[in-house]
Amino acid sequence: MDPRQKEMLRQLAQAGKIPALSELEGSFLGLNGPQASYAYLLSLSAVRHMVDRYGMYRLKMALEELAAGADPSRAINNALLISLQEFELGWKRSLE
Repeated sequence: MDPRQKEMLRQLAQAGKIPALSELEGSFLGLNGPQASYAYLLSLSAVRHMVDRYGMYRLKMALEELAAGADPSRAINNALLISLQEFELGWKRSLE
């Protein structure tokens, strides 16, 4: 992420306008260009937070859970040993 993108996310986080991770589930194919760019930026930010906070091994575990058919909440819980809500709160706080 470039400094401009980080600043945009910081401002949105401080204003409480970062969407829930559940809003990023599914395909981005139906989004227009700006919407898709924003969704990818948010997704990248959440994944970077996961790697920075919990490590690449835990990210790999979460991806394996998802590949095996687990829903995102269960995958996060099993891989990071915290709830999806706790992860989301930590991620949003990290943006501020």
